[in-house]
Amino acid sequence: MRDRFKGNRGEPFLKIPVSLLRSPDFLKWQGKAEYGTWEYLYSYIIRGPMGEDSLGTFIYEEYYKKGLLAGRWNQKQMAENMGKSRNSNSQISRHTKSLEKQGFLYKEYKPRNGKKTLIYVLGTQDNSSMKNEILFAFEHFSKSDVQDGLDNLSIKV
Repeated sequence: MRDRFKGNRGEPFLKIPVSLLRSPDFLKWQGKAEYGTWEYLYSYIIRGPMGEDSLGTFIYEEYYKKGLLAGRWNQKQMAENMGKSRNSNSQISRHTKSLEKQGFLYKEYKPRNGKKTLIYVLGTQDNSSMKNEILFAFEHFSKSDVQDGLDNLSIKV
């Protein structure tokens, strides 16, 4: 008998629309190293309070409760967790800059406890009981696929 994933039933999961899985542009992006960085960032979005006076609770209150999917990541730790050397944080930095330039995330510096904290925002959620999430990256590829479809339509008279 096959082993099945026995994760937490309430754990978020990445749901990729089938239309994106058929998109050559999206599939090319999935093969890039920056996609791995984006997935890592996605996997650490703060969706609940994390303890009294913690950074996670701050992000939950300031972002998630206001409909934004956000989190905070240390680039050196990210590089290490992704199996890269701690000195690969410049590679992670290049990836996040590229993701921001493409509109797949945006960065904000928020003051907290006298310091500026870098927050990454990857999308929105509607605060409904279903917690429908809209990821900027998926929105980008959905729009480009619609435009490609319209561009390929031709009516002959």
